Amino acid sequence: MPTNMDAVSSGRGNTRTNIENLAVMLTHRCQLACRYCSMDRDKPDMSCATLKRSVDFLFTSSAPVVELQFFGGEPLLRFDLIRAGIRYAEKKSRETGKKVRYLVTTNGLLLDGKKIKELSRHNVSYLLSIDGNAETQQHNRPMLRGMSAYPWKRLDASIDLLRRSGSAYFINMVVNPGNISRIDADVRYFKKKGVRQIRPCYQLGVFGPIEVIVQYHLFLAKWLAEGCGTGMEIHNFAAGDEPFFASPVVTVDHDGTLYNSCTITLEQEFPELKEVNKIGSLARIKRWDQISLSREGVLWGLARLYKQNDSRRRSILLNNLALEETDAAFFSFMKSAVVLPGGMRPEGSQCLSREGI
Repeated sequence: MPTNMDAVSSGRGNTRTNIENLAVMLTHRCQLACRYCSMDRDKPDMSCATLKRSVDFLFTSSAPVVELQFFGGEPLLRFDLIRAGIRYAEKKSRETGKKVRYLVTTNGLLLDGKKIKELSRHNVSYLLSIDGNAETQQHNRPMLRGMSAYPWKRLDASIDLLRRSGSAYFINMVVNPGNISRIDADVRYFKKKGVRQIRPCYQLGVFGPIEVIVQYHLFLAKWLAEGCGTGMEIHNFAAGDEPFFASPVVTVDHDGTLYNSCTITLEQEFPELKEVNKIGSLARIKRWDQISLSREGVLWGLARLYKQNDSRRRSILLNNLALEETDAAFFSFMKSAVVLPGGMRPEGSQCLSREGI
């Protein structure tokens, strides 16, 4: 049965329904110990055979354009699999006549000019996960225990590498309730670095007080108003994947299990989320049109997930769902205020009229 999700996001950043996106979890391993990630790091990496089955599955989509997203963990730890995935997807593209795009999600630590040059031959785009300036980054994303001193200069340089390369990229900036006051300094850091696209994301898996949520959206509104004419875009406008707990993005885990959303990053703290978002296995689901998901059904399952005897996790989950719906409504409203020269209203946002807010 065909999916009845609202839309399938391309790279968590495009709501056009003629593009299908599949995220492949190449590895659960990572050099960082991000405070908001509870992924099980001890699972094996994806095999080349599972990666090929994932690509085969993606190309069964009826969409004329498909996008393969390399995800993790840190997927650049398995650069060999990225190469193999692109090589196999190019073969499938020639056989089917479908266009294929690529997105690499990375923390930036393993990015270098050689890799970027090689991947640029295939027009690879990047989701660069950096939360802000050195203070914010080191607080949110510490290194694993026993690893060397924090490589901030390398991360800072990774932004310069991508900008100079001409490759398409955007910054994914996670905001937690405890660092709301840092957002302004973090955004100004990215602006100074010449970043053109940022996606601010609230932290999932923790309770967000209403006053913090209001402060977060007030800052975004202020930022949009002040950013008019700077060319800096907020990527959220085009994402179309809220609420993230019920995101239409399909992810293949290392073992070939299919999930909607990417709650794998919370699998140890909220293991039941994976069961609610589980679609099936590539061993049984061979074609894209076999996916049958209801956004409302997933939300209902999430709302009923934790009973009163687990009030802490229940309150966090319901709070996060409410925050996600608020975020979606915020960007939907703000998108109506987007104004570019000539009165055009783009898919993304470059500036807002002050009258619009």
